[in-house]
Amino acid sequence: MRRRSSTHLYEGTLSLPPGASVGVPVLREVSFGQATRRGGRRSSALAIRVGAGVKGPYFEQLPAGPQLQLGLRLDTAPLTLLLRAVGDRSTGETVSLSMVSTTLGAEVGAFKMLDTGPFSFGFGLLAGGAWVHQSFTTLGLAPSRDAPIGWLGMGTRADWAFAPRFTLGLEGGVDAALLPLDSSGGEADFLYQPRVVPYVALDLAVWF
Repeated sequence: MRRRSSTHLYEGTLSLPPGASVGVPVLREVSFGQATRRGGRRSSALAIRVGAGVKGPYFEQLPAGPQLQLGLRLDTAPLTLLLRAVGDRSTGETVSLSMVSTTLGAEVGAFKMLDTGPFSFGFGLLAGGAWVHQSFTTLGLAPSRDAPIGWLGMGTRADWAFAPRFTLGLEGGVDAALLPLDSSGGEADFLYQPRVVPYVALDLAVWF
């Protein structure tokens, strides 16, 4: 059974054996994001989204590092759209050198989501770019370096709408990134090399 209002969608199941009287069914309010795909009167739903995870490694000398995400999520019947700022930091060291890499950028994505009860599953494509800053500590001379990077990615999502205005999500995938390779020891002379960069993140969406 479904009941619609101008802003909300309610669903429930009613079992009625022959000859039984009709009681008042218990209806569950569908989350704002799912309602756009399940017959609600709203054609779209907007949420603010915060996330944290692990991404990388970007460079062979560094391990994977923590990543923070902040952005918006727009759910419509055909697609779920993401726009987010991303930032991550990774540190590593050798016998003679320690290195810190900090990345700050933005990413857009489009996912196709399928719903089953309060859970949703989907897959999608992403594209992004960032500015990476690398600093070094060594006994010799090692100036800091800055360069842009870019990537295209594929990801999968699993969401749990545990309340009408709150959705917890788990996302993971891989990015095909173009990363700077210092070609001559200079500060501004870079070549670019492709690299596959995995990521995984947990996020919370709060619907308006």
